[in-house]
Amino acid sequence: MRTWIAALLLSLLPLTPAMAGAQSPIVVAGATPSPSPSSADAVQAKIATLAGEIEALAAEGALLTGTLQELKDSKPQHPGANATSQQIASHQKALAAWKKKVEQLHKKLAKTQDALNAKQNELEKLQSKLTKAQAKDLEKVRKQLEAAKAALANTRHSASKLSK
Repeated sequence: MRTWIAALLLSLLPLTPAMAGAQSPIVVAGATPSPSPSSADAVQAKIATLAGEIEALAAEGALLTGTLQELKDSKPQHPGANATSQQIASHQKALAAWKKKVEQLHKKLAKTQDALNAKQNELEKLQSKLTKAQAKDLEKVRKQLEAAKAALANTRHSASKLSK
């Protein structure tokens, strides 16, 4: 009987650093295993995914801005006061095509900016949610620790009664 008590008490001793990473098959009565993954981990995963999406949208916006600037720099020049009617008609046609391209790029850029703003708003909400999830996880761990302490105290009390 004493061997059983000794084994029980040894199993309740803190783990050494070398053993800390290993999974223990022993579960203290009344204690629940820690959640895996925690709610904070799930929110952090969503934040990481969202950060990648924001980065991609920002890169797309930068590319569109650069393209728009290049296009603005290449605006068709008026052929001048001495231009023929054919040159003026050709210029007007090229200018209309240029304006259409500029307008399309502006629309794309606005759409990308709107998507970026929406993702940034979503990120702000997730960051707030992360803070709440971390607090919730911390409280859960505190409760588990209290339950484990109570179970350990009960076990020690029972072990001391058995050894008398």
